Amino acid sequence: MKYYEPVLEAESVSELLSTLAEADPPPLIVKLGERYYPLHQLLLTLDGKSARGVRVLSSSPGLRSALKLLSQGHYLVVRSRAVTPRSVIRYLLEEEFLADEAVLERVTRYAVPCLKSNATVKTVVRFLEARGAVAAPLCWQSRIKRVVTIVDALSYAVSSGLSRRSLLLDRSSAARIGGSRPRAHSEPLQPLLNGLYAVTPTGLLLDVSSLRMMLGELNVEV
Repeated sequence: MKYYEPVLEAESVSELLSTLAEADPPPLIVKLGERYYPLHQLLLTLDGKSARGVRVLSSSPGLRSALKLLSQGHYLVVRSRAVTPRSVIRYLLEEEFLADEAVLERVTRYAVPCLKSNATVKTVVRFLEARGAVAAPLCWQSRIKRVVTIVDALSYAVSSGLSRRSLLLDRSSAARIGGSRPRAHSEPLQPLLNGLYAVTPTGLLLDVSSLRMMLGELNVEV
């Protein structure tokens, strides 16, 4: 089966952060100690809580089974390798089951919605976890001014000595988390499939949550 991607492993949150900074491509599943976490649930590592939605399988799932489970919000781990929306879409493109144009047309329907540019830390963190997103666009007049990722949020929490619970109550500006200025991609599919997110020429942000939602359509067709 060719629709795997690596799992990043670490023994501590600080090691996890430093390893994430060097990872290329960035992983969508991490293993901290003996626990697996989807990247959007990364902040659970701050409180030592287990993640939800990771299924550890003893054998490789077929494509239809993988699509069904992924579209339902599950992530899969098989022999320490991950099956994610990103890895499956990459496989379908490489094997020419889908064309780039078809994927891009579908996935843009599920672009990550804008948050206000003055959103709070609490709002951003809750949004990322609720949607299963790894990136949130902070917008002014419908234009993305800054993109905050779940890794940015973890870095902010560690440097500030905050727990996940503290983040969920934090009413300070999300500007404290940091983030980066967006850069639109003329060909957004490649950065999306090789990174955490991409911004389309029309200013839409796409991430793994966009890919996961799109998989619901593919599950009907495969």
